[in-house]
Amino acid sequence: MHIRSYAIIDNFLPLLYCLTHALILYVAQCETLVTPGSGNVSYETDGTNTNALFSCSDDYAMTGSNMSTCESDGTWTEPPPTCCM
Repeated sequence: MHIRSYAIIDNFLPLLYCLTHALILYVAQCETLVTPGSGNVSYETDGTNTNALFSCSDDYAMTGSNMSTCESDGTWTEPPPTCCM
């Protein structure tokens, strides 16, 4: 049985879970995303998936997706959005 787990914690450190000696854990690393100008990016993980959540400052509108997920191949599903007035 194989379990795929992928996450990021601070600049590229893999998140490892000790499950049991019978399981093999795969960890992918995604690069930290660029914070949009006049915006913010935060990360949340459930131990299996890591999502980047984007927001824009007040009076700014987001163009693009407000969320991106770290894939098992180390890529993000969406590029960072832009925040425009």
